[in-house]
Amino acid sequence: MADYLNSEQIMLKAYLGASTAQVVYEWLSSNAPERVGESAFLPEETQFALHSRRDPLIDLGLALFSTSRELLSTLYRDGALEIRCAVLSNQLLGKVFGIVPIFSGEESGREFFQGPSVLHEALFTNPSIAYNALVRLFERTDGYADISDEVWKFMLIAAGQNPRLRVELRNKLKFSWDEGDDYASAQIAAWGLLERLPVTEEWATDLHSILYDIPYHLAPGRDVSAEARNAGDELEATEKERFILKAFAVSGEVGWHDIEFFSAVLERWSPADETPSLLEKEGDPYVSGLVNPFARLRNLVAFRGAKNMNLGELLRDHPDRNVRYGYYRGFTPRSAPEVENAFQRDGAHFVGVSIENEWFYRTEAGEARQEFSRIVHDEQWMPDTKTWSGPERYDYLALEFSRSSAETYGNVSDPA
Repeated sequence: MADYLNSEQIMLKAYLGASTAQVVYEWLSSNAPERVGESAFLPEETQFALHSRRDPLIDLGLALFSTSRELLSTLYRDGALEIRCAVLSNQLLGKVFGIVPIFSGEESGREFFQGPSVLHEALFTNPSIAYNALVRLFERTDGYADISDEVWKFMLIAAGQNPRLRVELRNKLKFSWDEGDDYASAQIAAWGLLERLPVTEEWATDLHSILYDIPYHLAPGRDVSAEARNAGDELEATEKERFILKAFAVSGEVGWHDIEFFSAVLERWSPADETPSLLEKEGDPYVSGLVNPFARLRNLVAFRGAKNMNLGELLRDHPDRNVRYGYYRGFTPRSAPEVENAFQRDGAHFVGVSIENEWFYRTEAGEARQEFSRIVHDEQWMPDTKTWSGPERYDYLALEFSRSSAETYGNVSDPA
């Protein structure tokens, strides 16, 4: 731990050593490694010197911003609950410890799993958490197999809020998932919960919360042949993207797994004793919020699958209107007939949920955008109800999107 300190580091060590705890904390926060880089942060010797002052505020700053494996382990082992939470919230924790958790060891692991929920929330919402820890959590293996259902459920809900799980894949052709693939293996494991959890209203509600921001990539637990995994490797990058859009027609495996998975989970979460999912009001398109937990979950599953070309026919023509409504919230039609067909099938309900679909405001949507705008503003079919404000809502969103990026959404003038 005896670092060689240059003159500037020696002066900084002396300055911080003589400064108040508040000044030290502010320096640590302003010079956090994720902001200025690890090389610009304090040498480990200086960090331990600050820790030797035994000041809670200084220890808090070190717990949040240190990149010293030894110091973070010490703070976590000996610190109060607040300090331990700060260590688990450290934005470089995963980089420092890698795939080995900071609470490794039987006794330390048991203390963590049996500890207060604030520790679990701090770790599982930390974007630097190792992807394999999330996979084990979702699959309930290793230490997670022995914790209670309530503790596990809390951890799952916390993990669902992790920013790393909200990221779309950069490379959709790579099937050997690892940390460089934006935690795709953890995202796939999360979607596997739909096949394993008990079908109850409580779990349907919790699953909706867990999966709400997690993209769908591949059906979990399905083996993909080497032919499919390696297909397209010889193509240039631009050609690869076109190739993936063909859903691996070479083998058909990936597309079939998607359809098989979605068909199974949509049926599984449609219990026979389900209560009516919508409060039907004649002509009222605003029904998406009037659904029970099972219907809300199916709606979300369809929404997440809407951009998968393998699932278009399954979701678009599904007999369950909640599935179709979820599909409409996320699908990306490019032709006017696609929009017209959806409108003919579900009328005002289609318009009501699709108004929130960002695709219909993009210039690249082309004639689909034009057709949807025409339908929204067509007074001949509009429901006779005071709650219907579709044209106003559409015009408002079109203007807001245009203000955010005229290049993406076109120039829309303010009617006022």
